[in-house]
Amino acid sequence: MKQKADSEQKESEAGKVFAAENISSSIRNARYAVRGAIVAKATEIATAIKSKPNEHGYPFSRVIFCNIGNPQAFCPPPITFHRQVLACVLYPPLMEDKNQLFPKDVCDRAKKLLASTAHTNIGAYTNSQGLKCSRESVAQFLQRRDGFAS
Repeated sequence: MKQKADSEQKESEAGKVFAAENISSSIRNARYAVRGAIVAKATEIATAIKSKPNEHGYPFSRVIFCNIGNPQAFCPPPITFHRQVLACVLYPPLMEDKNQLFPKDVCDRAKKLLASTAHTNIGAYTNSQGLKCSRESVAQFLQRRDGFAS
């Protein structure tokens, strides 16, 4: 019975682009392994470096674990502009502070985003395509970068 169901499924998928038989086995068998062999080896190396700082035999002095996609592990400074704009959009009174907590370009961007919403706040749903000013900003960027209107 299972073989019949499998053959019927294959027949119904045959003309589809994303049918299993049309996808590389490397892709089909890919696994998200945050604790796999690579991480185990990295942990072993990190332990060796820590236990013998001057005699570990590796051409580097530390291991940066990249298996969980943590960009802050590379120690770059956070992108302040985006965080500041988000803070102002979430709590607009921050832009009215007499001590000017945020730079003018941050406040200008936050005000532009808020003005493009239906109720001058981000608590309500937007158009399913997203905020028009954001879509226009992306289109302008792509036009400058690629040289044609998007």
